[in-house]
Amino acid sequence: MRAEVTYQEEAWSAVLPELEACLQAHWQEVADRDLQPLALDYGAYAQLEAAGSLHVVTMRAAGHLVGYHVTCISRHINCVSVLCGFVALYYVQPAYRAGWLPVALFRQAERLLQARGVDKLFSSYKVTAPLEPLFRRLRWVACDVAQTKWIGAF
Repeated sequence: MRAEVTYQEEAWSAVLPELEACLQAHWQEVADRDLQPLALDYGAYAQLEAAGSLHVVTMRAAGHLVGYHVTCISRHINCVSVLCGFVALYYVQPAYRAGWLPVALFRQAERLLQARGVDKLFSSYKVTAPLEPLFRRLRWVACDVAQTKWIGAF
């Protein structure tokens, strides 16, 4: 029997040591590893946390970190009246992706962000790891298409 899964808000600085272990697996799964190594701007994350603009929801099984949802909160640059949550990172370990567990992680993040006054959330996913079914379950609406092009040195 699988351990009970819990979802809770936690401080970035408190969860960072555990998060770093998950980030490696996350990065291996979705990143352009040859072009873009894992190199979080820890100083920027610390500043966001100190300003109250960083929101972290963790997913735990038997106390162990098995998923996370990290959101940066700020006013929209084109509409200052709208408080936005820009989802920076989210990940659920493969063993916990079945059923409603990932949906519950997002729903808890949405509830907590709404309680903080966030009006609109923005998120994305890799085309190599499409998550349309998850976002449909959550009633998110596709509104933009992002494109990237590597123009730096190879």
